[in-house]
Amino acid sequence: TTLTEIRLPDTVTEFGYGAFSDIQAKIYYEVALSAVTAGMYAGYKGVSVKISDTVTKIGSEAFKDASYLTEIVLPAAVTDIEEYAFRNVKAKITFAGENVTLFKNRVFFGYAGETVNIPSSVVTVESFAFKEAKIKKITVPNTIENFGNNVFDGCAALTEVNYNLSVLPSATFNNCVSLKSATIPDLTEIGSNAFYGCVSMTDISLPKSLTAIFDGAFYACDSLRTVVFGCENIPTFGKNIFGSNVKISAYIKKELVVDLTNILTVAYPNVTVYAIAQ
Repeated sequence: TTLTEIRLPDTVTEFGYGAFSDIQAKIYYEVALSAVTAGMYAGYKGVSVKISDTVTKIGSEAFKDASYLTEIVLPAAVTDIEEYAFRNVKAKITFAGENVTLFKNRVFFGYAGETVNIPSSVVTVESFAFKEAKIKKITVPNTIENFGNNVFDGCAALTEVNYNLSVLPSATFNNCVSLKSATIPDLTEIGSNAFYGCVSMTDISLPKSLTAIFDGAFYACDSLRTVVFGCENIPTFGKNIFGSNVKISAYIKKELVVDLTNILTVAYPNVTVYAIAQ
């Protein structure tokens, strides 16, 4: 017969890395844990897990390779999640509370779910937080105060983004090769290499608030054909914004067509500037 559940007495208070590896049975423990320790559920093959309401910390690689889980509900008490916690996990991540304020470096590295709903309590997202995650869409809320570089670096399945911060840091979407749509309503700055290698992007609309585009922002975006400048004034441009041989139709308000043409066509002779239809 197949083992369906394991009940651990309250005398068991510590769990080593991979404690439940290759186990399909439901795990029950009596002790009120304060943490899901490093690698505790790494390789676990069950479809569900119950995390104690007393847990405040999710350790590094806590659920690594627990690919059969369908949902992980993080208790309201959780305030700390360590790097690689959800690597190769497909489960939906649900935050039961609003106490997590920090997404650490590589916390969702390699996460295999379709999206993550970032709680409004999160004020800091560190660099590479979602590196190589397999998410398909993401919303970045305007409640975030600190956003690192390369946050979505190498998210090859990402197709849709709603980004609500004013600054897009360097290499945010570096090599997001499936990214087709980026809604960026409040941007003032696009950092260097922000969309580098987004080879599926065909068009983008830049907001009225935009004032600066830094080096390589759209470099190696080989399919980019249309850029709409909704800004009131021409932004400042860094170097190699686009590839030198790219063929792009740029649109801006009528009064700025000549000025934008003079700026862009020196470096990008295949860019043609048109007036936005009134």
